[in-house]
Parts: sequence; structure tokens; C-alpha cells
Amino acid sequence: TVYLRQQRALEAQELFSRGLKAEPTHPGCLRGLAYCAYARDERLKAYALFKQLLEQDKTDAWAARGLKQLEQARSRRVWSDDFQRPDGEVLNAWTVEAPFGVSPKLAGGKLVFAGPQKNQANGKTVVSRTVTSEVVVRFETRIEVAPNNQGRVGLRFTTKSFQAVLFVNPQDGQLYSSTRRGERQPWTDPVALGPLGAPGPHTIAIDIEDPKRGVMAFLRDGERLGEAQCGNASRASTVTLSLYGQGAQLGELVELAVDQVWVYVLRPPQKSKSGGF
Repeated sequence: TVYLRQQRALEAQELFSRGLKAEPTHPGCLRGLAYCAYARDERLKAYALFKQLLEQDKTDAWAARGLKQLEQARSRRVWSDDFQRPDGEVLNAWTVEAPFGVSPKLAGGKLVFAGPQKNQANGKTVVSRTVTSEVVVRFETRIEVAPNNQGRVGLRFTTKSFQAVLFVNPQDGQLYSSTRRGERQPWTDPVALGPLGAPGPHTIAIDIEDPKRGVMAFLRDGERLGEAQCGNASRASTVTLSLYGQGAQLGELVELAVDQVWVYVLRPPQKSKSGGF
């Protein structure tokens, strides 16, 4: 594990392989080799190692998550924006709505929301992007909420048939989710999912785990915190994905840095002769 932390994957792999020869079922060695195979995109090898770990321990959540990520890599493709552009306007097909005093702009390779709430309490400052003719299944972002932030900040997933938000409440530092079916329906009461975590960057995501059954999950740093129903989401549609900040009262300070955004869509079904990864 020391070699892995030092990004010396080949040396780590050799040590794990030697350990596995001495003890073929050693969980630590299996985990290490699975990690190395996954990192090197050796999917068949990683799949076999994750499977072996689960056969030895059916409660191994790490191995189960590895198998799930392999399946998602096969069935999904991803677009990302790391905001590594000159300071100033957001650009890159993002739409900015900022009439409430909070200014979203690029600064130091990040998308930064900064400023006091003005003009209207609870007005949302929004940076959004619309995706058409795709089945969007995950909206993920890595954010860092400033210690002096006083506003709600989060992300929003919007289609004609359902909407979902995942946000940080500055009053208690907790993550909350809320959903609604259709634009005319009321929002559900916010559901507390747990703390955002220690100061620093965290990854949060809204994931349509099962588009046909309409199962939506809310995640923090890869951990599944809760779920909701969104109805059948397996057909291509127009989806608006938004990052937002809002002060509940005039003068409340909104301070948020967004490091990166990922948008996952389903790959078209393909026939595979090998049936593997």
C-alpha cells in the first residue's frame, strides 16, 4: 500500500503477486492486485479478482463497488469539464443566470461562486448545461464549500418528468435531497443524508442507477447515502444539469468552488462476440 500511495504501481503489483503465491486467498493481496488491474484498465483481470474477493466474502462492499464500476464503464460514457481555462467567463456551452449578486466565474482553474445575496431572498444563481438526445444517468461534481459560506449550494437534475436536487445546508453542514415529479408537482420535504464531511473537496452525485425501474441514488465521495424514485428514465430526453448557490436572506454570503464536473450517459447497446469487458 505504501507503493500505491507513492504511485509505484508496478512495484506494488510485484509484491502483491508474491504474497498471493504464498497465500492464494489473502484478501489484502487480492485487493491490491484488483486495484492495480483496474487502474491499468485490465478489465478482465480486475473482474476476476473482484469476483474472487466476493466469493470469499459476500459482504465485501469494496469488491462489489469495483464490479459495479466495471459494469458502468462498459455501459456508460462520460464527458467532463475541469475548468482549466483562463479566468473570467465560464464558456464551454455553460449557461449562467446570475441576477442575485452572486458571481459565478472561472478563477484559478475552478468555477467559483462568490458574493452576497442581493435583490431577492432565496433567488438561485445557476450555472447550467443542457444535454439532448442522450440518456443521462449521472451528474457528478467535486466541490469545496468555503468555511464562511452562508448559502445553500448544490446540484440539480431536471427533465420534463422529474427533478432532483442534492444540496448542502449551511445551517448544519448536512447534505439533503429533494425531488418532484413534473414541474407542477410540489417538491418532497428535504431528506437529510448525512454530513458533507471534513473541510476540503468532496464529490457529490445524482445517479440514475436503474433507468428502467426509475431508481435514483444520491452519493457523497462514492458512498451511497439515499435513493428516490424518478420513474422510467431509460429513453433519450432533454436534461438540464445545474450547479447553484442561493442565500436564504439578503446579504448572506455564497462561497463555493467547483473543481470538476462529470456527466455520464448510456452507451448504445452493442453486441459483443466475446461477452467480456
